[in-house]
Amino acid sequence: MRMWGCGQQMLLAAAQLEATELAGVPGEVPLFHGSQAPCHAGNEDYNAEAPGCTLSKRRLQPANADQQLEQCLHEFVRIKSVSSEQRLKDQCLKAAKFVSKLLESLGADVKLVRTYEEKNPVVIGRLGRDPSKPTVTFYGHYDVQPAEEPDWKTDPFECNAINEYLYGRGCSDNKGPMLAFIFAVKEMVEGAKSDGSKGLPLNICFIFEGEEENASVGFRETLMSNLTWFEGTQVIIISNTNWVGENMPCLTYGMRGMLSVTIQVSGPQRDVHSGNDGGVFCEPMMDLVKIIGTLLEPGKTTIRIPDFYDQVAPGLIDFAWDSLGCQQGCQEFSRAGYQQALGVPSLVSLAPGNQGLRELLELRWALPSLSVVDMKPCELRVGQGTGSVTSERLACYRFGPTRFSVIPKTAVGKLSVRFVPRQDPNHIIACLQKHIESEHARLGSANSVRMIVEAMGNWWEAETGSQWIRIAEEAIYKEWGCKPLYVREGGTMPVAAVCERILKAPAIMIPMGQSSDSPHLANERIRRTNLIKGKGVIKHLLQSIAQLGVPCGPAHTQWPGGVSDLPMTGCPCHQGSES
Repeated sequence: MRMWGCGQQMLLAAAQLEATELAGVPGEVPLFHGSQAPCHAGNEDYNAEAPGCTLSKRRLQPANADQQLEQCLHEFVRIKSVSSEQRLKDQCLKAAKFVSKLLESLGADVKLVRTYEEKNPVVIGRLGRDPSKPTVTFYGHYDVQPAEEPDWKTDPFECNAINEYLYGRGCSDNKGPMLAFIFAVKEMVEGAKSDGSKGLPLNICFIFEGEEENASVGFRETLMSNLTWFEGTQVIIISNTNWVGENMPCLTYGMRGMLSVTIQVSGPQRDVHSGNDGGVFCEPMMDLVKIIGTLLEPGKTTIRIPDFYDQVAPGLIDFAWDSLGCQQGCQEFSRAGYQQALGVPSLVSLAPGNQGLRELLELRWALPSLSVVDMKPCELRVGQGTGSVTSERLACYRFGPTRFSVIPKTAVGKLSVRFVPRQDPNHIIACLQKHIESEHARLGSANSVRMIVEAMGNWWEAETGSQWIRIAEEAIYKEWGCKPLYVREGGTMPVAAVCERILKAPAIMIPMGQSSDSPHLANERIRRTNLIKGKGVIKHLLQSIAQLGVPCGPAHTQWPGGVSDLPMTGCPCHQGSES
């Protein structure tokens, strides 16, 4: 039987489900309150038994809360909510409804919002609206990466328990942590009922998006148009990162920003045969290779673009270095172990001993990087973009059996540029643009070059001495029996800065998974212990926040605005919870 909880209230909710459709247009699903009448979306039979939910009239099977959490994850993973696959849009909608039912079973008000018709809905919810109580907002995402790697040892869309680990796409990123938070709230709700309390000691808001793995298009607009749902938010909780190692829990206090950049070189009006006409003109692909070859120092990862390193904040690695205890011998991270985990023949040249280890962590977390992630022959086409806006689209093709001798008329290279706190992404874009144009001019080629910024997400950094970090540390200590390591991440999570700016509240990131969880890769997993203890950490955290109460006066003044109108731009996330 597919259950995740128990109680007559949840069974009552099951009897009140009625089908509702999104009517095929962007907008909101009708709003219902608590268990009065849940809101629905899509064309599926909403009265049908939903995987993983208590919304069934059958007799509940006995199971403790941890078993219910694991069973729910099994059902959640089974939903193929791959946001980048148009053919799986129905599965994404199914996942959104799955999450909605879980929140409704808690007694939360729930709404599904679809800003763009072709994008997956955002699930928003709220449990409690008492202004005398503190309010927290939890962010997560129900969409996942594709699972097409040939290295999967199990079915990626069946959660398999092997040697204390739960394998499946989304177990670590982000379905497992999402459910851990929901089940932590569930336990608090049931505890309040058994104690005869009048509701929870705090208000809890939820926002779960379905396009995080696909540039988060529409997320900002959804948040902006539904601010009343998050009124009074004092802190934002996110669990979408990982530990630095395998044994010690961590708190993430900083992440790099990212620019997704395309360099396009165009030449002849059509593809040309390399045998008949090769050697008589400058080829676009060769020009592209030469330009990309100027971006990094030969044999190094140092970026050669003039003024690129301007504004890099000094000492970004200091706090993490001290927390890891690397001077005394770091137990959670080593050069050899890291190299083996990456599977690379060697790392860049580093100093010996601890100095080299510090340099390695700095390169991973606290310095900019530039990577070439793709090169293809392409052609530019005009089409309809998001929101029915005319846009240009690169239609790329790969070489096949009949194309080995073809010189492509257009070549495209894609770059992933990571930048760090205090760097202005607009300054980086200007430096990159100037460098590309300068290097192209040096080639003396008649081909044209164009740089396109596809997406941008800003860096994020928490105030390490804030009360929120302190109570998060205490919550981890209560559950794990040790203080967490403070770490940075080389990756990017633009929604953190976006949520902070719009809700005018600081975010804290509490990773649940280990460094070997393999998010985005084959054999993604989460250790059962981490999932259960992650739920416990969230529960301790919420209980501690409830004891803080509501601050007198406004919690935050106006935060700085964004730096671009690109699809997922963040904001300069200044230190502290107030500007």
